[in-house]
Amino acid sequence: MPRTHHTTEEKSRLLAKFEEASTSVAAFCRAEGLSYQTFLNWRRNAPATGSTEVPRFIELELGAAPRAAAVPAMLVELELGGGIVLRLRHELVRP
Repeated sequence: MPRTHHTTEEKSRLLAKFEEASTSVAAFCRAEGLSYQTFLNWRRNAPATGSTEVPRFIELELGAAPRAAAVPAMLVELELGGGIVLRLRHELVRP
């Protein structure tokens, strides 16, 4: 199969078309002239919301600091995909 570059819009359109199709991935790829593995990669890397825009910044707002006696430490882990994990740790300092 010859190499073809598909725009983000084309990928999004094809992914949406597949979701509405009542066929297997292999049959859909054959009908559309797509590489099976490439299509699987598109599905795996597609944003979960169905949007083609990847968020560049996520605002995180924290409330008041917890009382030291109640919570000695906090750990937040975010799995970013591709094996990347962001860990945020907050150690409370007692006066």
